[in-house]
Amino acid sequence: KRAREAGAAAPAADSADVEMVPLARHVLSAEEQAWLTQVFKVLRQSTRAPTEEAAAEELRQLTTVLRTVSTGANMHALSPHLAHFVVTEIPRNLRCLPMLTTLVRLVQAMLRSLVIDVEPYLHQFMPALLTCVVGSRLCADAALDDHWALRRHAAHLVREIVRRFGRFGNVQKRTTQTLLGALYDVRKPLTTHYGALVALQLFGPHVVHSLLMPMLPEYLQTINAILQDEATRRTPAPAPAPAPAP
Repeated sequence: KRAREAGAAAPAADSADVEMVPLARHVLSAEEQAWLTQVFKVLRQSTRAPTEEAAAEELRQLTTVLRTVSTGANMHALSPHLAHFVVTEIPRNLRCLPMLTTLVRLVQAMLRSLVIDVEPYLHQFMPALLTCVVGSRLCADAALDDHWALRRHAAHLVREIVRRFGRFGNVQKRTTQTLLGALYDVRKPLTTHYGALVALQLFGPHVVHSLLMPMLPEYLQTINAILQDEATRRTPAPAPAPAPAP
């Protein structure tokens, strides 16, 4: 049977041999495999299309795929493959902002689904999302690319996961410790500090007052050291003195 279009309703689920989730072993039907192949192709395609028409078509396909993931009735059996795609592609695309943005949107679509149980993937999603929050460089050109929006988006998803699943394994405590560790590290760039601060403030006034305020005096010293280092690196080297006249 011919493969369905990427945006079409997902085929009925059977089962798959999924190494990343040992408890859920499913064998995909040929139709399901074809659907996933088309979906991964859409997710991987460049968002910098050569023409406006091509870019609009790519955006339409991506929007359709994400809508299918968030609303499809048969997504549960396919979710291990979608989760595996996210956690393997993020480390491979740490300088590709369009791809990282697509992957974060895919996680959001999975969180919105009423049939996908994301709990088995939390230990994989959280490190991947935190990378998109506090990664030192998440694009090809930090001066031109809006990696700030990606950090904010990923931070909101981290907060959403903690809100929904915080009762499992001290998720909030481990997450806030990771973010605080980024703030205490003078070796981290300003981009990392921005992401950590954005994420921490999303946890609400209690976290701000109990975790951020006590560290403020020490943190100001840390951030001043980073600013001085940034200023030093951006200061052009003095021109060499002219050679003396013969």
